[in-house]
Amino acid sequence: MRRQTNSEIAQKQEESPLREECIDEFSNPEDKPILTIPKPKVKGRFSEGLVRTITGFSIFFLLIFLTFMGHFYLVLFVFFIMAMIFSEIISLKRNYLKEEPVKINTKLNWYFFFLGATFFTFQYAFEHLTQSSVPYIRFLAERKSMVFFLLYMGGFMAWVASLRGGYLRYQTRLFFWTHCVLIVTFVGSAAVYAINYGMIWWITSIVLVVVNDTGAYVVGKKFGRTKLISISPNKTLEGFFGGFLITQLLAFGWNRALLKIPFLHFWYCPQAAITLIPFNTPTCAIPSIYLPRDMFIPILSSIIGKISVSEFEIHCFILAIFASFIAPFGGFFASAIKRGLKIKDFSNNLPGHGGFTDRFDCQIIMNIFLYIYLRDVVQGGLNSLTSVMAYITRLTIDDQIMLKAQLERIINKKMGTSSS
Repeated sequence: MRRQTNSEIAQKQEESPLREECIDEFSNPEDKPILTIPKPKVKGRFSEGLVRTITGFSIFFLLIFLTFMGHFYLVLFVFFIMAMIFSEIISLKRNYLKEEPVKINTKLNWYFFFLGATFFTFQYAFEHLTQSSVPYIRFLAERKSMVFFLLYMGGFMAWVASLRGGYLRYQTRLFFWTHCVLIVTFVGSAAVYAINYGMIWWITSIVLVVVNDTGAYVVGKKFGRTKLISISPNKTLEGFFGGFLITQLLAFGWNRALLKIPFLHFWYCPQAAITLIPFNTPTCAIPSIYLPRDMFIPILSSIIGKISVSEFEIHCFILAIFASFIAPFGGFFASAIKRGLKIKDFSNNLPGHGGFTDRFDCQIIMNIFLYIYLRDVVQGGLNSLTSVMAYITRLTIDDQIMLKAQLERIINKKMGTSSS
């Protein structure tokens, strides 16, 4: 009996969607990579390292350039990164042969992404639109949650209407896979929150992760002997702790160095208003949280006395601990996915680095932590005047007048009590 060729088997599967649906998209009978990422052809290790270095510095200088363009353009850059990560991850689950008869799947994937990314990323912009002089814009901005929910339900109805017999399992799996990947839209919201609070926070988180990754690589290459984790055989225990020490050294000197560079002081300024005018960098007096002063640090100060340090530097030490011990596990998780799929990189969008997911995998966890840390530790929830004002501005004029009267009564009562 003649053995069928691979092309004949593929043609038969294409003609029989019901049989095709029994095949897992993440399996391969011949145990070959199911997703082949073409890599740039480079000669020798030096050439590949050079490409990686050039790409890394290009991203770094682009980031610095965008900070000078302003908050809005830096937010757009975050939006672009989220879109690229979403594209790379969602491609892992897509079966292009099955999508040919149901092309609406691709459109719905991106519809859900742009819906979620817009809702989370531009929260700050929606708050400003609640003060718009245009009634319709103000009405929609004040009810943005309902508006986006109805838009989402429209996409959900379109997906249900697109279901086709013979492709149900594939379409359902892709639908849930898409929603799992949409977590990157919340990460974008976390990054934007930090950028609006002060660019310095988001840039610091990126620098800490990059320095830790680089430090762990260099120390591990030189002194690494003990394997750290099985899914990443190149990671060593020596490199892990070496990266931690280097990151902690940076955490202390980073702020001191920036304070001596006047043209970067706008990084410390929060976004006061949304503007589309490029290179209109904000100006402000550097908040006291970033300025060093003599502080009593428990345990340490009892030995050497008061230490000249800023609150921001203390926060940097905590962020550096997270960037060194927890954020790398985002990279380990990404490595596990790639090993499971038998691929080296998520894509080749960034020469020498693979894809955006390969480059920003640790940043995903770092951004979520930074968002929670800013809200609960630095700002202290609603104890922050900025947070309270954000809620007050959403009230109607009548409610604001009533609130003013109640505050006056509370203040007068407290002043009368203190004077007596």
